[in-house]
Amino acid sequence: MKLLFKKTAIILLKSLKGLKKVESFRGTGGLFFLPGIYLLYRKVYLWGFLIIVGRVLTMKLPLSGIFWGIIVGMFANYLIYKRYKALLKGAENRGLNEEETIEFLKREGGVSKFFAIWAIIAVGYNLFGLIYILTNG
Repeated sequence: MKLLFKKTAIILLKSLKGLKKVESFRGTGGLFFLPGIYLLYRKVYLWGFLIIVGRVLTMKLPLSGIFWGIIVGMFANYLIYKRYKALLKGAENRGLNEEETIEFLKREGGVSKFFAIWAIIAVGYNLFGLIYILTNG
């Protein structure tokens, strides 16, 4: 596992240095259904909280959930890329060698386990609510 992460981090470092453009209209189901929690899971905290607040404020509007899912789906990869690029720049500014950079990216980058649990709870809550509504009318 450690070797796999090391290879992935080296590939990430090399790809970020040569990457000029990010294709932004790609995503996952988590982006569409739980966009705020997905961004929190990917440690893009400011945007994640802003999306959650925006969804709560527009909850009563028709199709607002689809709107937020599409918007976040369009820009989430760019926001995540921007965050990793800033982390890489921070590692370079500290003058870290390759091993220290990998450790720094492992510690600061990646995903938040806390918000992964939140996502599981949110999906479970919604599924049980849907089952309850379907069975009890």
